[in-house]
Amino acid sequence: MLTAEWVKNEQTGQRKPSTNLWIYDRETGQKRYSVTTVAGAKIQPYFQVPTIDDPNLVHIDLRHDDAGNPVAWVKKKTAERLERLLGSGWTVTDLENAIALARASKGDAHEGVDLEHARQITLSAPSRDLLDLVAGPTDDVRMDQVLDQLEEERSASNS
Repeated sequence: MLTAEWVKNEQTGQRKPSTNLWIYDRETGQKRYSVTTVAGAKIQPYFQVPTIDDPNLVHIDLRHDDAGNPVAWVKKKTAERLERLLGSGWTVTDLENAIALARASKGDAHEGVDLEHARQITLSAPSRDLLDLVAGPTDDVRMDQVLDQLEEERSASNS
């Protein structure tokens, strides 16, 4: 069973004044909906976030695959670059060595992330730890820095 009350909100800053209908669960007193009409029609549902011990809570781990192996998510372009630099049959050890080599590189410059398709790359636990130490906000940016360093090292050794 639900109950409701009208609530007037005064204008604050650029926010228009409005009158909302707040709808509550009569038994628990928890707000379930807010209906706004004056400042732009909308119905906003409210919901309870389950506690960490709730058996219905779903945990999503994007840093490990289903077998528990560490993974990194990078753009398709980065995955293709990785394959070009390490070879099509690269191993997690190859990647771990490349990350360790690039770990000493400096700089946080990176491009904005676009919406290309992402690729999952399986890592070893040590390479996951090393990749986390490379400066950057995302796995893709950190992997780009690793690949930049790897390209520099290869260019220097070929000169």
